[in-house]
Amino acid sequence: MKELEHLLDLTRQVQLLAESGDWSEAARLDAQRRPLLESYMKRRTDADGRRAAAETLRTVIEMNRDTVSSLCARRSDMLGKVSRTLSAGRAIRAYLDHPAGGMGG
Repeated sequence: MKELEHLLDLTRQVQLLAESGDWSEAARLDAQRRPLLESYMKRRTDADGRRAAAETLRTVIEMNRDTVSSLCARRSDMLGKVSRTLSAGRAIRAYLDHPAGGMGG
C-alpha cells in the first residue's frame, strides 16, 4: 500500500508543480513516477490486484486530466493577455506614427 500512496503522492506533486509553472521539476517527478506506475501495474496479476491497479490507473488518469484541463485554461488566458498586449503595442505604434498624432504632431 505504501507504493500506491507513493504513486498518488508523486501524481499530486506533479499536478501542483505543473499548475505553479515549475515545468522542469514536474517533468523530473513525472519521469520518476512512470516506471513506478508501470512496475506497479505489471505486478498486479490476480483479479483483486488487477481491480486495484485499474482503480489506481483511473485515479492517476483523472488527476492528469484535471491538470491538463487547468493548464489549457491558463494557456488560453495567457494567450489572451499576450494578444491584448500586442494589440495595445500596435495601437500605440499607429498613434505615434500617424502624422497628426504622437508627440511630433
